[in-house]
Amino acid sequence: MGSRNSERTFDSFPVLGNRLGVTRGIFVEGDGLHMMEALNCLWSDRRGAPMLRRFLHGRLNVEEKKLGASMDYLRHVVDVSPTAMLRFASIMPFANSRKVLPKEAWFVAQLVALQHEDCGPCLQIGVNIARKSRVDAGLIRATIDGDLDAMSPEMVDVYRFTEAIVNASGEDDALRETLRQRYGERGLIELAYAIAGCRIPPTVKRVLGYAKSCSLVTVDV
Repeated sequence: MGSRNSERTFDSFPVLGNRLGVTRGIFVEGDGLHMMEALNCLWSDRRGAPMLRRFLHGRLNVEEKKLGASMDYLRHVVDVSPTAMLRFASIMPFANSRKVLPKEAWFVAQLVALQHEDCGPCLQIGVNIARKSRVDAGLIRATIDGDLDAMSPEMVDVYRFTEAIVNASGEDDALRETLRQRYGERGLIELAYAIAGCRIPPTVKRVLGYAKSCSLVTVDV
């Protein structure tokens, strides 16, 4: 589980990822903090506003092709306020910091959480990124179908823990200790970030009126 695999795993999830800046700063590889400052300076000069909007829309075009899903809600944010888009991107790095948590556990947690948020397109993006990250298709399908018999005991623990968290069932204590023993404190933190981070885009989409129920979307694995 080296950093090389971790970066590949989170290139785009939960919304835009490394290539749109959530891991290294904003929108480019390299010195993201300096790029964020440059983009903010560009926006502060009203003559640069149309250029900034074009730049952001261009990045969204690229990401839509990579993710295989529409970014229409972020286009709306860009059109209304490019700075709001920059702020959205800047809050996401915490959700892309896996170092010790296995990618299978990360994606099982995210897919369970995304299903709970009932955003079909968001779930499809999660599936697409999981496949690109070489997570076994059988595990992805089992997670979406809730087929615990087709999952390893370790993944069943992650599945049940995530369900307990998103449903606030109060059944998470014993599972938390199991996962803490298995993945360590760092792994548990990463699991928390995985669950919390993937719930931001569906919430933003629902508030803005862009969410589409899972029942209205056929998710391809």
